[in-house]
Amino acid sequence: MTNMLIILQLFRRIIRNEKRKNDHAFRLSYELDFGSSIDPNMMDVTEWEAELEETETPPPPEDLDYDDEELAALCEEYERHQEETEPWDDMFDDDDILNVNIEEPFDTQLQQRNEVEGSS
Repeated sequence: MTNMLIILQLFRRIIRNEKRKNDHAFRLSYELDFGSSIDPNMMDVTEWEAELEETETPPPPEDLDYDDEELAALCEEYERHQEETEPWDDMFDDDDILNVNIEEPFDTQLQQRNEVEGSS
């Protein structure tokens, strides 16, 4: 019985030692492949706080008092911009894809769409 306990204890020690070796080999290969997982700057909390204070959004400019003429000019410029981008909105619209009838031949649908666009 004592021999059996000695063999079990020896077996446990061998398994524990192999597990320790595997863990060490894994940590070593990870460090060699990717570098240390511990960032030395990670512990410097004062540096983090300083960076956060630097990246706060600046206050809005105080010269936002536009008179009516300036606002009207800005509105016109915005409307011109919207008119220029309308063709792009139509080009990338997906209505033509969603309205495809899979039972009808594609050539027929294309011809009908061209007739509708031609008459518009």
